[in-house]
Amino acid sequence: MEKLDENRISTEIVNSPDLVVEINTKNQESEKTVRAVIRELLKAGFEVAVRAGTESSLFLLVKAPAELVLQLINKDRTCSFLYGSLNDVENVRIYDIALVDSSDRIRILYEYITGIKKEKCLGIVPSEEPYKNLVDIYPLHNSNVDQKWMSSWRFKSFLKIQDLDKIKSEYGSQIALHFAFQDTFRNMLGILAVWGILGHYLFQQYSVVYSIGMSIWGICFIQLWKYKESQLSRRWSTNYSEYYEKSREEFHPSTVQVNNTSGTLQSSYPHWKMVLRSLITTAPLFIVSGIILFILISIAFSFDVTLTEVYSGPFKPVVGLLPALIFQILTLPFNIFYTVVAEKLTAWENQRTKNKYQSSLGSKIFLQHFMLSYTALILISYVYGPFGEHLISNVLQNKAANMTMQLSYITDSKFKLNPLRLRNQYFYFLTNAQVINYFTTLAVPQIISYLKSFVKSKFSAQRLSIHDNDAEAKSLNSIRKQSELSKYDEYNDYKDLVLIFGYLVMFSPIYPLAPLIMYVNSYLMVRSSVYKLCKLSKRPVAARIESIKDWNQRLTFISWMGSITMPSISYLYSPLKSLTKQKLYYSLLVGFFSEHLWFLLRHTISSLCPIEETPSLLLQEREQLLHGRIEEIMHSVGHLQKTNPFEESSEVLALYRSAEFKKTI
Repeated sequence: MEKLDENRISTEIVNSPDLVVEINTKNQESEKTVRAVIRELLKAGFEVAVRAGTESSLFLLVKAPAELVLQLINKDRTCSFLYGSLNDVENVRIYDIALVDSSDRIRILYEYITGIKKEKCLGIVPSEEPYKNLVDIYPLHNSNVDQKWMSSWRFKSFLKIQDLDKIKSEYGSQIALHFAFQDTFRNMLGILAVWGILGHYLFQQYSVVYSIGMSIWGICFIQLWKYKESQLSRRWSTNYSEYYEKSREEFHPSTVQVNNTSGTLQSSYPHWKMVLRSLITTAPLFIVSGIILFILISIAFSFDVTLTEVYSGPFKPVVGLLPALIFQILTLPFNIFYTVVAEKLTAWENQRTKNKYQSSLGSKIFLQHFMLSYTALILISYVYGPFGEHLISNVLQNKAANMTMQLSYITDSKFKLNPLRLRNQYFYFLTNAQVINYFTTLAVPQIISYLKSFVKSKFSAQRLSIHDNDAEAKSLNSIRKQSELSKYDEYNDYKDLVLIFGYLVMFSPIYPLAPLIMYVNSYLMVRSSVYKLCKLSKRPVAARIESIKDWNQRLTFISWMGSITMPSISYLYSPLKSLTKQKLYYSLLVGFFSEHLWFLLRHTISSLCPIEETPSLLLQEREQLLHGRIEEIMHSVGHLQKTNPFEESSEVLALYRSAEFKKTI
C-alpha cells in the first residue's frame, strides 16, 4: 500500500511539475550530479520525481509544496512592501496558495533554486560543481492557456487591460510589457498610417511638412508609451523592483552584506569597478566594431552598385544576385565573432542581476543591428545621390581601367544615376526584409526540428528503450518535445519593433505609404510573437521588471536621429531634379537646426503629458507598519518526503547504462 501511494504521488509530480531539471547522462559524473541536485532539493523541501528523458538526458521533475511557496512568496512580497512596490500593508501576506499567480510561483522557485548560496539560495547552476552535467532548468507551458490565448488572437484587434493582466499572471511582467508595447505601437501606427496616406496623395514628394509630422508622432509615441508603462508598473506593483532583484547565478560577489531595507543578505561588487569594466569593454568595442562594420557594408554596397548598375556584360540577371551573397560573406562571420566577443566582455563586467546583464549585452548587440539596418540607406541618401556620378565615373571606372585585368564590361559602360535607387532600397526593407525575417524566425526553426527528427529516426540507432507509465506518458512526451525547443529570445522581438520605428521616423519621407505597410505588418508581428512564445520556444522563466528603459532610450536616440535625417533628406531630394553637391551641405545645415526644434518639441510634449512618480512611504514608516504583523519569513520547512527520488534515479540511470553497454557490443 505504501509503495502504491509513493507511485501515485510521484505520478502527480510528473503530471504537474513546477520546474524541470534536465541532466546530461553521457558523462560518467552524471550520477554525482543527479544525487547532488536531489539532495539539495529535498533538503529545501521540494518533491522530486526522476524519469527517463531523451537519448542523452534524464528529467528531474520538481514540485514545491504549498507551505514552501507561501513562505517564499511572502518573503518576496515583504521586500516589495519595504521598497515601495506594494503599498497596502493589509495585503502583504498571502495565506491561500490559489492567490499566487503562476508567473510569481515559477519566478520565486527558480530564483530560490538557482540563486547563489551566499544569499541563502540553493545555488544549483550549470557553471558550478557538482552541477557541470546540468543542461537546463525550465518551466513547462500550460497548453490549455496557450491554446486559448492563440485562439483569441483570431478576432482580437487590440489588448484590453484585462488581457495584459492575464499575460502578466501567466508569463510575468516582462512578457506582459512586451505585448503592451507592441499593442501601443500598433495602435499608434494606425494614426500614422492616415498621416502617410495624406502625405502620399496631398503633399509633394519629400515633403518637409510630412517630416515634421513624423517627428511629432515619434515623440508622442515614446511619451505615451512611457506613461502607459508607468501606469502598468503601479498596477502590477513592479515599480522599484530593480532595487531588490535577485543576483544572477553567474555573478561573482566580492562581499555579502545585509540589505538595510529588506534585512536580507545581498551579494555586492564595487560599483566603480563595474562601471570601469563597462567603460573599458563598451567604448573600444563600439568604436572598433563600428568602423569595421561600416567599411564592410561600404564595400558590399560598392559591389552592389557596380554589379547592378555599372556592369553591362553577359549573365547580368545572375550577376545582379551576387551583391546579396557578397554582403553575407563580408558581414556574417564578423557578426558571429562580434556576438561572441560581446558576450564574453559582458560576462567579464560581472553585472549583479540578470536584467543588468541583458541590458549591457543588448546595448552592444543593438549596435550591429542598427548599422546593418540603416547604413545602406544613409550611404544612398548622402553619398550615392550627391556624389554617385563622380565616384563611379572618375574613381571606380578609372581604377578598373588601370588594372592589369581588363574589365571592359565595367569601364566601357555609361553610368547613369538611378533616381529610384533610394526608394527601391527603402521598399526592400519594408517588404522583402520583413518576409525574410518571418521565414527565418518562424519557418526555419520548424524545418530544422523536422530535419533533426527525420535524421534521428532514419540514421540513429535507438539504444534507449523507454516504457512510460500510462498515467504519465502524455505529460512525459510533452516534456520531451519542450526540451528540444530553444530558449525564448525577447530581444529579437523588441529589436524588430524598434528597427521598424527607425525606418519610419528616419526615412519615411522616401515613401509616405510606409506607415500603412507597417500597420498591416504589425498585425502579423503580434501573432507571430504569440506563436513563437507558445509553440517554438521553451516557456520563459517569469521576470519582474518595472520598465523597458533600455529600449526607451534606443527609441529616443532613433527619434533624435530622425530629426536630422528626415528634414535633411526632404530638403536634399525635393525637387529631385535639382540634386547637387552644394545642396547636400545645406541639407546637413537643415538637419542641424531641425535637431534643435526636436528638443523643443520633446520638452513641450513631455510637459503636456508628464509621468507621475509613484508616491511612497518612508522606509521607517513601512517598517513600523510591518512590525508585529510579520514574523521571521524564512525558516526550515517541516516536510515529510512522500517519494523516493534516489531509488527512482538509480533505476533511470541503470536504463542509460544499459543503453551505453549495448553500443559497445
